[in-house]
Amino acid sequence: MDYVAILLALGVLGALGAIFGVILGFAGKKFAVEVDERVTKVRECLGGANCGACGYAGCDAFAQAVVNGEAAPNGCTPGGEKTATAIGKALGIEVEAQGARVARVLCQGTNGIAKNRYDYNGRQILKLKNSFCGYDNNDNEEEKYLNNSRVIKQQSMLQVTFR
Repeated sequence: MDYVAILLALGVLGALGAIFGVILGFAGKKFAVEVDERVTKVRECLGGANCGACGYAGCDAFAQAVVNGEAAPNGCTPGGEKTATAIGKALGIEVEAQGARVARVLCQGTNGIAKNRYDYNGRQILKLKNSFCGYDNNDNEEEKYLNNSRVIKQQSMLQVTFR
């Protein structure tokens, strides 16, 4: 076995790794992006759910908007008063508490207004699911499923409360 070739290959790969490591280290320092420390502090105060309830794409975008003055510090609805107070403390400002907000969606999606795009048949879907999973097609389960579907369709207003 030729150990010289193996050692030569290891040496070449080690040298290439060292050279590229130095180049990447230099590039990392040269092209580093400076991050505002206030954005990091605000981001640490947030829950990290990235839910979008504040109206921004996620917690990072909301933190950036708060620091830039584009959003109110108490805009994190799921975090509530505790998060707003923590953000105010991190930025050194006073934040007033915001009460629970209620979203009301008035559904006008009846058949007279909204167009039917397809025919929905819950029975066929339920039977297909049951046969695929190896369950018996029980009429009681089927009726329960259809009754729940009817109740959901009959609701005309959805009310959600964030605390």
